[in-house]
Amino acid sequence: LCAPSPEPTEEINRCFCGRGNLDTFMVDCDRCHSWHHGSCVGITKDTVPDIWLCDDCTLQTTVVEQAKVFARGSRDSDSLTSTDHNHVLRQLLLSYLSWTAQASHSQIAERAREFLIASWVKQLESSEENLGSFDLGLVRNFAISQWALPTPQPNQQRPRAHLTDDGNQRIMTSLVASSELCVSFNRLLGVILRLMGDK
Repeated sequence: LCAPSPEPTEEINRCFCGRGNLDTFMVDCDRCHSWHHGSCVGITKDTVPDIWLCDDCTLQTTVVEQAKVFARGSRDSDSLTSTDHNHVLRQLLLSYLSWTAQASHSQIAERAREFLIASWVKQLESSEENLGSFDLGLVRNFAISQWALPTPQPNQQRPRAHLTDDGNQRIMTSLVASSELCVSFNRLLGVILRLMGDK
């Protein structure tokens, strides 16, 4: 996830839709120089940002930035664990939900972001041991500080570390897959099957 992006020998289409190079508007990632269809990443010819990063590069740079803020001791992103990466994924998802709640005045998005913060803080407080490099006290305080939804500003732009809808779906899938229920699923299924066999 955090390996530096090598300089490409050629610019290629890495759009997640898999449609290939069509005769359509495309944008180039300013970090890895992969091309994506504007329609897939929500960018039109009139809304091209000065700097644009694809989902993979956004994730990689966000992990590095978060490591500089929250890591204890070594600030090297190579020493981060999957637990640390999950904190970064939660923060990206929280930024997306906050922006959505502000832009659309959606009560559903607002409740979803509050649930994300509450469950994140509960998980941080119930952790008996720190399996990662991040200072959990700092992460907890940062998560709590985001409870109040900031007042939207006129013409407010999306967060700088913004992912496409596909990227946000990948984050949610990753977070669900690392949840306690999914991690324990095989063990729980074994217990249920043994109990059913006892009848």
